[in-house]
Amino acid sequence: MFARRDNTSAALTWFFALLDKNPLVEKKIREEIQQQLHVKEGENLKFFTKEESRKMIYLHGALCETLRFFPSVSLEHKVPLDHDILPSGHRVSPKTRMILPFYTMGRMKTLWGGGGGIKHEPSIKFPAFNVGPTTCLGKEMTFIQMKIVVEPENVYPSSSIIVQVKNGLMDKVVKKV
Repeated sequence: MFARRDNTSAALTWFFALLDKNPLVEKKIREEIQQQLHVKEGENLKFFTKEESRKMIYLHGALCETLRFFPSVSLEHKVPLDHDILPSGHRVSPKTRMILPFYTMGRMKTLWGGGGGIKHEPSIKFPAFNVGPTTCLGKEMTFIQMKIVVEPENVYPSSSIIVQVKNGLMDKVVKKV
């Protein structure tokens, strides 16, 4: 659960910074959470399942956009062991060092366009969790963790633990589910 906690907290820091500058996005996320989790005004505790978490499409998109613009790992280098062909069609020789500037790539109009809206793209264009056989095993858990933090106070997954919250922070585990 804590494997890449620094990357998750960096992503959430950027998410909340961007959210602060975009109140309309915050409003849409709050509306989606209330609608999908059936959260009523004044309700403090709501359990949600992994399936309910997946229904929050707008929130998921906002988190992905944050990771696209501010990837937790901004540069990565790769070195093929054998001759290979990149998704772009370029041939690469063994031991050729390639630097992948994810921070820069996330802002390239040639990769992402500039029209806005939801656009489904192959995972090779969104390397925040790596791609192919080396895709991060914790990708789904990371999104669930980020959604927990973003959602209204005192919202926790129903398939893990029940915790007591004081001043917005986990105080103690009350019961394992």
